[in-house]
Amino acid sequence: KRAGIPLESEDPATARVRSEKETIYHANDVAARWLHRMLVHEAEGEPGRRYCAGRGIDAASITAFALGYAPDRWDGLIGELEREGVDPVLAAKAGLVKAGQRGYYDFYRGRLMIPTRAVTGEVIAFGGRLIGAGEPKYLNTTTTPVYTKGRFLFALGTARRAAQREGNIAIVEGYLDCIALHQAGIPNAVAALGTAFPAEQARELRKATENVFICFDGDAAGQAATSKSVDILIGEGLAARV
Repeated sequence: KRAGIPLESEDPATARVRSEKETIYHANDVAARWLHRMLVHEAEGEPGRRYCAGRGIDAASITAFALGYAPDRWDGLIGELEREGVDPVLAAKAGLVKAGQRGYYDFYRGRLMIPTRAVTGEVIAFGGRLIGAGEPKYLNTTTTPVYTKGRFLFALGTARRAAQREGNIAIVEGYLDCIALHQAGIPNAVAALGTAFPAEQARELRKATENVFICFDGDAAGQAATSKSVDILIGEGLAARV
């Protein structure tokens, strides 16, 4: 009454959705902490540490972005989730594990793990960069109850404060490009996580700034995405430069 905001009662269906989302946030948080510990402290994380060193990712960036490592085995993360009381069915719905004939197993194996956070701080998704030969190079969280590809930008929670200070924001294609820019002293950078740039992402950017620099790769796919992105950004009222 004092704030002048009418409150509506939460029906059972809405309560179940909220509860499921909170459970997935918890599962993602458990996963992020375990993966980070693997990378930083455990012997199994040595391939991840070598990869970071080879890419020039320093310890401060590993900490700032809570980077992790998924060991090349089937039962590491699922074991940690079960120890923390996370329902495997919800963990599967979050994209962390898969159901097999012999039970649940880790979805990410032998990969550098990069968590994506909502601007409010919750871990909502992961990108896994394969270390060594093989395909696919990246495994990313698909659609879950807390994450829809195309609606979120990597590192926006951190970059929006710098963007407000600098008066602009830079968009790159991938996680590691974005981390490299932050490490080089350009904290007003975000990653689009792909070459498709939907209007929802443009609207998220506009909450931070109206001035955007597109810094996609110079290959044919990057140039095509740049052309499309300029139109989308301008259409959403942003000033876009390449």
